[in-house]
Amino acid sequence: MSEDIIENELADPDVINANSSNPKMIIVGNGFDISVGIKSSYNNFVEYLRVEEKLETNEDIYNF
Repeated sequence: MSEDIIENELADPDVINANSSNPKMIIVGNGFDISVGIKSSYNNFVEYLRVEEKLETNEDIYNF
Protein backbone atom coordinates (compact mmCIF):
# COMPACT_ATOMS: atom_id res chain seq x y z
CA MET A 1 0.00 0.00 0.00
CA SER A 2 2.71 2.53 0.94
CA GLU A 3 4.53 1.72 -2.31
CA ASP A 4 1.42 2.82 -4.23
CA ILE A 5 1.40 6.14 -2.37
CA ILE A 6 5.08 6.74 -3.13
CA GLU A 7 4.58 5.94 -6.82
CA ASN A 8 1.57 8.28 -6.97
CA GLU A 9 3.48 11.10 -5.26
CA LEU A 10 6.32 10.81 -7.74
CA ALA A 11 3.91 10.94 -10.65
CA ASP A 12 1.83 13.82 -9.27
CA PRO A 13 3.42 17.21 -10.06
CA ASP A 14 1.22 18.93 -7.44
CA VAL A 15 2.83 17.00 -4.56
CA ILE A 16 5.80 18.72 -2.89
CA ASN A 17 8.53 16.32 -1.82
CA ALA A 18 10.43 17.78 1.15
CA ASN A 19 13.16 15.14 0.72
CA SER A 20 13.95 16.21 -2.83
CA SER A 21 17.61 16.32 -3.83
CA ASN A 22 16.97 19.79 -5.30
CA PRO A 23 15.22 21.77 -2.54
CA LYS A 24 14.83 25.07 -4.43
CA MET A 25 11.58 26.99 -4.29
CA ILE A 26 10.11 29.66 -6.53
CA ILE A 27 7.42 31.90 -5.04
CA VAL A 28 5.15 33.81 -7.38
CA GLY A 29 3.16 36.69 -5.91
CA ASN A 30 0.48 39.12 -6.95
CA GLY A 31 2.61 42.30 -6.84
CA PHE A 32 1.29 43.66 -3.53
CA ASP A 33 4.68 43.31 -1.87
CA ILE A 34 6.45 45.32 -4.57
CA SER A 35 3.72 47.98 -4.62
CA VAL A 36 4.30 48.70 -0.92
CA GLY A 37 8.06 48.95 -1.34
CA ILE A 38 9.26 45.50 -0.28
CA LYS A 39 12.32 44.58 -2.34
CA SER A 40 11.08 41.15 -3.40
CA SER A 41 11.31 41.26 -7.18
CA TYR A 42 13.17 38.53 -9.03
CA ASN A 43 16.01 40.98 -9.67
CA ASN A 44 16.26 41.77 -5.94
CA PHE A 45 16.36 38.03 -5.20
CA VAL A 46 19.11 37.37 -7.75
CA GLU A 47 21.14 40.30 -6.43
CA TYR A 48 20.75 38.97 -2.86
CA LEU A 49 21.98 35.53 -3.97
CA ARG A 50 24.87 37.08 -5.91
CA VAL A 51 26.09 38.99 -2.84
CA GLU A 52 25.41 36.37 -0.15
CA GLU A 53 26.80 33.41 -2.10
CA LYS A 54 29.65 35.44 -3.61
CA LEU A 55 28.61 34.60 -7.16
CA GLU A 56 30.83 36.42 -9.64
CA THR A 57 29.36 35.78 -13.10
CA ASN A 58 25.98 35.12 -14.70
CA GLU A 59 27.12 31.53 -15.18
CA ASP A 60 27.78 31.23 -11.43
CA ILE A 61 24.25 32.49 -10.76
CA TYR A 62 22.74 30.11 -13.33
CA ASN A 63 24.60 27.10 -11.93
CA PHE A 64 23.71 27.95 -8.34
